[in-house]
Amino acid sequence: MKKIKPLFVAVTVLTLLVMSMGVRAEDQNISAEPDSETLPRAVASGLDYLLGLVGQKGAALDPARVDPLIEFASREGYPFEKVLPPQRQSGKGICLKTTVAASLERILRYAYNPQIPNFVVYPSVLRLSGWYPGSEIGTGKRRLWQELNNLRKPLLVWGREYEVNTPDSFSGAYYRYDLERVLGLIKHKRGRVAVSISKMPEKSAVGKKAVIIDDNNWNYFYSGIEGLNLKIFGGMDTYMYDSESVVVYYQADKNVPRTTVLVFKWLRAGWAGINVVRPHHIYEGSIRFAEGIKAVMEADGLPPSEVFAEHLNYLRNLSDTGIEAKIREYSTNFEKIAKGHQDMTKPDFARIIKQGGYAEVLNREERLGVLVLECLKRYVGKPTLVKLASPPSRKKMHLDTASKGWLKKPEGQKRVEKTTSGRNS
Repeated sequence: MKKIKPLFVAVTVLTLLVMSMGVRAEDQNISAEPDSETLPRAVASGLDYLLGLVGQKGAALDPARVDPLIEFASREGYPFEKVLPPQRQSGKGICLKTTVAASLERILRYAYNPQIPNFVVYPSVLRLSGWYPGSEIGTGKRRLWQELNNLRKPLLVWGREYEVNTPDSFSGAYYRYDLERVLGLIKHKRGRVAVSISKMPEKSAVGKKAVIIDDNNWNYFYSGIEGLNLKIFGGMDTYMYDSESVVVYYQADKNVPRTTVLVFKWLRAGWAGINVVRPHHIYEGSIRFAEGIKAVMEADGLPPSEVFAEHLNYLRNLSDTGIEAKIREYSTNFEKIAKGHQDMTKPDFARIIKQGGYAEVLNREERLGVLVLECLKRYVGKPTLVKLASPPSRKKMHLDTASKGWLKKPEGQKRVEKTTSGRNS
């Protein structure tokens, strides 16, 4: 790691770093530091209750404790963007509300389907994601969308997952981290409700360098090199120290495909234990989250989840040679769109993508992630960097069992992995 200059200079740089977590405030016509609005006490209490369920496997959900939060989500014309929830150990927080023109069942079929990694639903903020063994979520034993339709009492399921985020827009830092998650389903007098609660159990892996090539079309470059994409402070070690979130998905009328999404998020991140995150930084990243789920769930070309899962299983079952060919094609086309980007002129980055060499820094998980993202782009009408044929009919192809998940490689095939610092980079 490079020797860092005076502390106040480093903190200044990191302040700029977290300011770029997500899209710029001026691009979204939001205040960089909105006037705060007091969160109703009953709603704050409901958030505390839900976050307390993380790690409490087997606990029952008391709907009365959550009712004020659901009532809050149903409000119209309220300045949610001005709400600053009480500060927690995980840092300062924000509140954001958006509406997705899709049913709650459709969202659950994609976001919590063991055959579909949930980064598919949030491609603007997540590069990779997956469930660890032992998770109730993602095992295939519970079809949450079916449970939603037949719900008689509140349901809670637990899981532990990993995520890798997309790069921020200032330094290009991206991180791999774990989350403990709880998902609750509630049949409420106002409609159907799902509540997703998460907390980081430990700090993230060290940040790595990347570049946003084309945010609108979800094209990002990931170098695998630790540090920041900054000339002077390129060797700085940055981390996400803690994060908590509560997301309420609320559909008032099951016959109308319209779901309200209410987000509460807290984040603590920075360098040398110093937290430099402010509420508007988190708010900007949450806007990016909202834009991603809307772009995917509202796309006319997005097929039923079973069809999409079938396509992913087809990709997963490609031979190593088949995957290699697709990634070579992707890497060649990626170089064409990336080499003109000003940040890609840096020697280390230019060398990686030269003559389609980007393929060499991608391990198998990352390669499959690329193909999944390109498959998604094809369905939602975004330009792709690799041609993906439609999968054979269901009768002619091998479909993995739901309990194995989308990423598991069939037995008998040689694994192709590259050794990187950290866990799967």
